[in-house]
Amino acid sequence: MELVGKGGKIVLVYSAKPVNIVAAGKGQATVKLYSKDNNEVTNDSIKGSDLNADGKLTIDVQKLCNI
Repeated sequence: MELVGKGGKIVLVYSAKPVNIVAAGKGQATVKLYSKDNNEVTNDSIKGSDLNADGKLTIDVQKLCNI
């Protein structure tokens, strides 16, 4: 999939413990996690290792990202 333009969103529905994506480009993406009942999850302990404290993913090279 590809996001073309300066704004927008990509929604991925999944059920897994670790979640990884391959991302490329330059910029930041905000990652939001939701439970099965559609409530936003704010527990920092389940955030992937590539997300900062604000839930943002910085992309500067093509790489496998743990979100």
